[in-house]
Amino acid sequence: PAPAAGAAAATGPAKKVVRMEDPSHHHRHESSERLTGNKRRGANRRATFTPAQLARMAEKAAKGEAGFSEPGELEEAKRKVRSSSQERRELLIEQNKHGSTALVSIQQELKAGRKKEAARVRRRLLGVSLGLFPPAHPLRVKCASGVRHPVFEALILACIILSSILLACDGPTNDSTTAAWKAIAIVDFVMILVFTVEMTLKIVTQGFFFCPDAYLRDWWNILDFVVVLVGWVSSDYPFLGLDGGGGSGLLGTSVGGLRTLRTFRALRPLRTIQRMPGMRLVVMVLFECAPVFINICFIVFFFFTVFAIMGVQFFAGRFWTCNDTSVHRVDQCWGCFEDGDGSNPHANCPDGYSKRVWRNPKMNFDNVMNALLTLYEVAGQEMWLDVMYSAMDTRPGYARKAHGADDFPFGAQPVQERNSNAAWYFVFFILIGVFVVLNLFVGGVVDKFNELKNANGGKNPLQTEEQAQYTESMTLMARMRPFKVPLPPKRPTKAKLAAGSSPEVALYNLRSKCYAVVMWDTSGKGMGTTFDMIISLMVMLNIIVMGLYYWKRLPDGAAYELDGEMAEEYQNTSYYRGLEWCNNVFTAIFFVEMSLKLSAWGSRQYLQDMWNQLDFILVVSSVMGWIVETILTSGAFPLNPAVFRILRVARLTRALKSIRMVGRIKGIARLVDTLVIAVPAMANVASLCFLVIFIFAVMGMDFFGEDDINRGYVNGMYNAHANFRYFGDAFMLLFRTVTGEAWNGVMHDIMVADCDPAFNPLEPDDKDYDEDYCGTPHSGAWSYFVIFHVFVTGLLFELITAIVLDEFGKMNESQELPVNPDMISNFNDHWALLDPKATKM
Repeated sequence: PAPAAGAAAATGPAKKVVRMEDPSHHHRHESSERLTGNKRRGANRRATFTPAQLARMAEKAAKGEAGFSEPGELEEAKRKVRSSSQERRELLIEQNKHGSTALVSIQQELKAGRKKEAARVRRRLLGVSLGLFPPAHPLRVKCASGVRHPVFEALILACIILSSILLACDGPTNDSTTAAWKAIAIVDFVMILVFTVEMTLKIVTQGFFFCPDAYLRDWWNILDFVVVLVGWVSSDYPFLGLDGGGGSGLLGTSVGGLRTLRTFRALRPLRTIQRMPGMRLVVMVLFECAPVFINICFIVFFFFTVFAIMGVQFFAGRFWTCNDTSVHRVDQCWGCFEDGDGSNPHANCPDGYSKRVWRNPKMNFDNVMNALLTLYEVAGQEMWLDVMYSAMDTRPGYARKAHGADDFPFGAQPVQERNSNAAWYFVFFILIGVFVVLNLFVGGVVDKFNELKNANGGKNPLQTEEQAQYTESMTLMARMRPFKVPLPPKRPTKAKLAAGSSPEVALYNLRSKCYAVVMWDTSGKGMGTTFDMIISLMVMLNIIVMGLYYWKRLPDGAAYELDGEMAEEYQNTSYYRGLEWCNNVFTAIFFVEMSLKLSAWGSRQYLQDMWNQLDFILVVSSVMGWIVETILTSGAFPLNPAVFRILRVARLTRALKSIRMVGRIKGIARLVDTLVIAVPAMANVASLCFLVIFIFAVMGMDFFGEDDINRGYVNGMYNAHANFRYFGDAFMLLFRTVTGEAWNGVMHDIMVADCDPAFNPLEPDDKDYDEDYCGTPHSGAWSYFVIFHVFVTGLLFELITAIVLDEFGKMNESQELPVNPDMISNFNDHWALLDPKATKM
């Protein structure tokens, strides 16, 4: 140590001090020689670090001195990274890998490194599982290798999908006594066993709760645990003796409790989220958006509450009306009245008469809760005119008058537009509560999306890494892809040209003229742009002509056989024949276009282009249809006239030629490119939206599937076409709810629906018979519809809006760049002249 050396130097002779310094000097000299030797040996060494190691070292170096134990370790790590990177580049040059080839090689190694890292993470085991199995225990290692294998995850995902399909098949109309349904029940039981085995293996692998990465420390695993537990508790498999008797579950749960528990089976499809990275990203974004979404919900609730209180003050108790418009007060609304259609027949009323009923519309302002629900329906702009008209017909009496007076506001029959100023209440609510307040959802979700995007390094947070690579690739392809220019016909030899009138020279001259026509371009580039635009104009004109057909109305009292000869002859007017002639002209034009391009370019060059393949199929089908129709109309083959209509419908496929115009108009091409680039992120949101509709459809079947669909109820909208009796009908009903089409009418019908006696498990003479066995009335059905409507339309759909706005924003930013896509497109046009085969070299 230095103090001892210092003491020796102070007391000993001078030569002793020199001896103390000489080893140090000699050591420095040896260190220098050793370092020089290392450099010489390093000159012959290549790529000692993999890209994954380089990335970890760079990340460690970026953390500063705190990440290293010694001061010199930081600089040494940086030097190693620089040296290894240089050696990596020299190695790629030696292997003749330059430019894009080197990038591809590095990307492949990075991908392999990520796979190795993922495999290492899969093999990692922490803690003592269940207090019995340490990380090196053979049973735990075997379980880990099994449950963390990709094949095992794929098998579980397939089982989840199969189990979800069985949920969709399990409706109130199923007969559990049939052999087919017993087989389905066995398969469902096997699925529960599979999920139980999966859960057990994961618990052994990760531990139950106390290990660092224990099973119950992951929210997705908690969901799996609850779903499996509910599956056993609500199990009803008489063939295995697992029911508690009397239609109860495994634990002897009552029928009502069993129905409640079985509703949680609808959460089973949620297990797919953990195994599908795209949907998992969407769910994580939804959790990030939840605080903003909840805050906006409070603001919306505040505004709605203010208008609801105002509505209660204005219209409470004033919407009551009698179905007989001739009465003026509630005390006159009794007995029967003459009604031609007998809309409300009664046993005590003769035919053609209906019973008078004093009733209140379901959309009313009698209390704040009803007012809030009514305003939410008005905000959805569905059936809101009905409640506004009811308000306009109320009597605006402000002072109580003698009981029974006609103008007394309560108990008096509404008069049409007696209170027309009430419309202003709804106008202001639409302007403030809908156009302003509800659009806060759009702004909040888009703003949060942009915040998450910035935190993610400018990348879309709704895309996986593979989808982000796809998006970048599509963006580069849309901006920088070269395209092929068809080569002119091969020129004959000089000897044949000198010979003059040989067939080969004549064919060459013909093809050269055709080439000059199809490559006609007024800009002088010789790209054929002008010719293509003329053909595009012909396509648009053809579409307009095809849209001019109409069905001529039959004369009064006439009756023709559908698709018969008389009906066809009646429609065969001069106007119709003129349109047919125009269509034949367009067919000839497109046939000439195809013939010119085939002659000029040759079949090989022509069919290399996907758009030309589409044109070829459409033109050939149109020509063949015209030939067949001409032969059939000649009378040589007596066929049903409906065959002609089929041929004409097939001819309409020529409208698909208009798709080719997308690539020729820059503005439309940019829009299409933007939508194509946004497809992966939108697909993730759409898949989650489908999953939510699926789950709510299954829940709706459990809640409302046994309701009677033949009674009409309030609006007559819950019927054989819109119900929860079958999964298909339930799914379409909820999809209709997403679009906002009369969903509130169905909701109000369900709120007063009755059970269908056909599904009652007990007979009417049974002592335990209950006509409301299915849980009616569903007075809380509004919560089911409102939650579904808010979640899907107010959150998921706004994410799609955010995605589209983000991609359009990128497109606009690219247009403002010094070298924008239009310049690159112009460069591609000129590059195509120098590189007609698009070899990129």
